[in-house]
Amino acid sequence: NTYAPTIVTLVGIPIHFALCWLFAFKLGYGFYGVTYAMVLTHLIMMITFHVYTIKQDKQTTDAVKWPGFKKVFSNWGEYLGLGIPGAIMITLEWLCFEFLVIMSGWLSVEHQAAMTIVMEFANTNWAPALGLNLTMSV
Repeated sequence: NTYAPTIVTLVGIPIHFALCWLFAFKLGYGFYGVTYAMVLTHLIMMITFHVYTIKQDKQTTDAVKWPGFKKVFSNWGEYLGLGIPGAIMITLEWLCFEFLVIMSGWLSVEHQAAMTIVMEFANTNWAPALGLNLTMSV
């Protein structure tokens, strides 16, 4: 059911604009005011979602309750068996990319700048494929 999150978000957006104007311009906090408004908006939306969840029927309320540590931490071996090798693989891949950029700096600053641009372009194209890969493999 996406009705309630949609309503809370649609109500939260005008509240956020009003809080940004209040903190940034009226109270004179500038950029810091925008961050205060963002935090306050997220807090308001979180409280609103919590109140909505409490007011729902028992089935919805039971679905979001804390099931307890024993149930939460059960069967972690399967997740860690997949997660740790995957994290090591991605970390080593990123370290190789960074090492390539450092090595290109030994040639010249121009080579390092070109290598950095190429790597950022490659990373931008690589990130959606990685996300899709992780999504499909779970």
